[in-house]
Amino acid sequence: MMHAARALRWLLPLPLLLGCWVEPMQPPPKPPLDGGGERAPVVSPDAEPVSGDCPIVWEAGPWGACSAGCGVPGTRTRLVRCVRCDGVVMVDGACSGARPTDETTCLGTADCTYSYGPWSDWSACAWQQQTRTRSCLRSDGAEASCEQCGGECSELRSC
Repeated sequence: MMHAARALRWLLPLPLLLGCWVEPMQPPPKPPLDGGGERAPVVSPDAEPVSGDCPIVWEAGPWGACSAGCGVPGTRTRLVRCVRCDGVVMVDGACSGARPTDETTCLGTADCTYSYGPWSDWSACAWQQQTRTRSCLRSDGAEASCEQCGGECSELRSC
């Protein structure tokens, strides 16, 4: 008898069951995905159902910083969790599809410094113009984009 009443509870609107109007409850706020604060408890796939269409989906947070120093291979991680539409965190088995990866390889760049290499010689004069270039170098010796050095890596002049 109790089981049938529990099932019926989700079929009838709450005011009909209680015989009066009740303000709907707001879902609890989702815990942050950046790892800060407390994580919501993980509940079983047979947690109390919610009314209506409430998809359960994978939710992936932002990638953290690379674990390695300048030019050294490392890893970075992010929080991946299975979440119901009302913010309840579910066990991974409740989500369908492939679980997004929570760890990836990276090349450390956080403590790198950047500087220009020497200018090349001016090119031969062609169409009344000459060019020269330089590289932007990272402190571990690798070449980087010119934006990292904060300027231009080529010059043009009339000849």
